[in-house]
Amino acid sequence: MRRVTLALSTFLFVGSVCLAQSNLQSELRFVEQMQKKGYAELAQDYLQKHLVPKYPTSKILKLELAKAQISVADEELNLEKRLTMLKRAKSTLQAYLNDKGAPNREDATFQLAQVSALQGRGQLRYAQSLTTDDSKRQPAMLEARKLLGAASKQVEAQIAKLSGKAKNEARITQALLMVDEAKTWSLTKLDEVEKRGKVLAAAQEVLKKLVEDLNDTTPEYYVALAWLGRAYQMNAETRVADQKFAQVLATGRSPVGYQGRRLTYYFQILGLQERAEEENKPVDHKKLVQLSTAWIRTYGKRRSPELYGMLYVLANQNFELGLKSKVAQNRANYWKQAKAAITTIEEVDNEFDKKATQLKLQMPGGQLQERSQAVDHL
Repeated sequence: MRRVTLALSTFLFVGSVCLAQSNLQSELRFVEQMQKKGYAELAQDYLQKHLVPKYPTSKILKLELAKAQISVADEELNLEKRLTMLKRAKSTLQAYLNDKGAPNREDATFQLAQVSALQGRGQLRYAQSLTTDDSKRQPAMLEARKLLGAASKQVEAQIAKLSGKAKNEARITQALLMVDEAKTWSLTKLDEVEKRGKVLAAAQEVLKKLVEDLNDTTPEYYVALAWLGRAYQMNAETRVADQKFAQVLATGRSPVGYQGRRLTYYFQILGLQERAEEENKPVDHKKLVQLSTAWIRTYGKRRSPELYGMLYVLANQNFELGLKSKVAQNRANYWKQAKAAITTIEEVDNEFDKKATQLKLQMPGGQLQERSQAVDHL
């Protein structure tokens, strides 16, 4: 009788464990869906407040929580808050790796590299926010280059140990770190232009192989393709870049290509402005206002680095239109629109906030007030 009771107890225990594991996997899939739809903070709260208390002995939840913390930090545009979040995620990951019995150690190690990557990008955003005449800009750029290069090597070291989705994520992370590193090199110094080109060429190779391996029915394929186009665009290989962008835009309104299209249109608008400046040609300010406004209307519901980039383009082009206008009322309208965009940019720390503030100071009430009054008398 005791044997029967023991067997029944064992059966019930194993059954309850299997059921718990099944339920946990189902709930983790729900968390993954939230993250895919852009609800990173909601996914983190669900893990922390619901799943961890519900499954206190689950080790894998600690890793999932750290990954959610990284996602939330990645979306945080306030630099100080972002760094605090990254420290928290790093602490969670280190505690996880200190447990020798924890599963998915390769994934956890890769996530640590992701934290280093985000720290490098945070440093780059800080450097980019400084004006070119700021003495702190060049040292900040050098520090960003160092952090991004180190993070790229950390990610590369993990790629061979990963497989499937995790491996693909690592490959695109490595490529984007290279693209970011390229931004730390000067476009005006010949020796730095050459180094920048080499970094971009390396990023292109990583992205080309990734695109070849991905299925063109997945969103990741079109995101990688858009970034491949951007790597060519930044390296002045315009014809190839346009070909890659055209492939992404050929998805029409298909949901699978949504993120790729969002990035592609963003890169194309940046490219128009960059190409005019590099070739010392007149910028079509009105066209850039129309394009950036359309992008914000279509893709600007969710705050992102790209949104603030488009807002800065909008502000800058309206500022230039106002500056060139000989009609006081038209100038006032252009600058009103510029100030509205700048107000949104200044709400959080981001790559463009300091440049936007400098732009605002040049409008009435700032440095250009006398110039604007002089224009009225022409």
